[in-house]
Amino acid sequence: MANTYKNAAVVLTSTGATDLYTAPANTRAIVQSVNVANIDGSDRYATVTWYDSSAAASYTLVYNALIPGGTAINAIDAPIVLEPGDIVRVQASAANTLHATASILQIDSSSSLPDAAVTTAKIADSAITSAKMATGVSPTIICTSSTRPGSPFEGQTIYETDTKRTLTYDGTGWYAFNQVVGKDEKTSTKILTSSQTTFQDEDLSASVTYGANRVLRITLNVRPYPAGGLQGMSYRVLRGSTVVAYWGLEPATLQSGTAAPVTLVYMSQTPSSGATETFKVQFKANTSNTSVESYATATSADGARQMMIEDIGPA
Repeated sequence: MANTYKNAAVVLTSTGATDLYTAPANTRAIVQSVNVANIDGSDRYATVTWYDSSAAASYTLVYNALIPGGTAINAIDAPIVLEPGDIVRVQASAANTLHATASILQIDSSSSLPDAAVTTAKIADSAITSAKMATGVSPTIICTSSTRPGSPFEGQTIYETDTKRTLTYDGTGWYAFNQVVGKDEKTSTKILTSSQTTFQDEDLSASVTYGANRVLRITLNVRPYPAGGLQGMSYRVLRGSTVVAYWGLEPATLQSGTAAPVTLVYMSQTPSSGATETFKVQFKANTSNTSVESYATATSADGARQMMIEDIGPA
């Protein structure tokens, strides 16, 4: 911050209140003295007031102070701190009889602060908003999904209180990085009784918003069951119409007569541009069979079949 010493002066040519000094924009001013001199031979009187621009109110510092002819007074006993737009005014009892001067220290508040000058203890609640943040400074902005910053910058982070998600702006859109971006679960069994060797929807699906060139970890918790004989089964995940994950389960992996739980994990890279698409699970029998099932129940013993998709970082 730059400090500047300044003098102000005015000849009181009327008996109305006359501005002696106004604190400029982006400036704090310390008025150290207000000297009023009587250049007349008779006794005169002076009133000094301070106009507080933030309160739009005037306050009297000295009222009708006597100034004998040919003398002067310092109208204030202690320094006065002015904010931008504040004014010191002087009023004379007779025109063209008084001169007023002030000694002021101006502090420019628009300059950069010294290192470590700002601490959390010095920042008032709600003093920093997204509108006041420069590009490259990224606190987490608290908002909702409908009140996101209107002009975000790349790298800006928000937390949505309605969706409970932390999102980062990548220059084109808001994305949830390094966290779950989609999930689904079902508590009923999906059974294929016809065309079992053709991939069909398993009914697990989720709408996912992803960023460009990200790595997604796709995890399935399923209980595959080939009824009518121990045959292999396959699962896959589609992003829109594109296959992004595939698992082939050989007969040795499946337990005869049971629907044993299986956890399937696959890493998939997103395209070169972000988007929102539906990810869905499909399954089939590897060879013809009576039926194949993706088993689930709502009971604690067996539980749901699940899909979870996580954004785990850049490709």
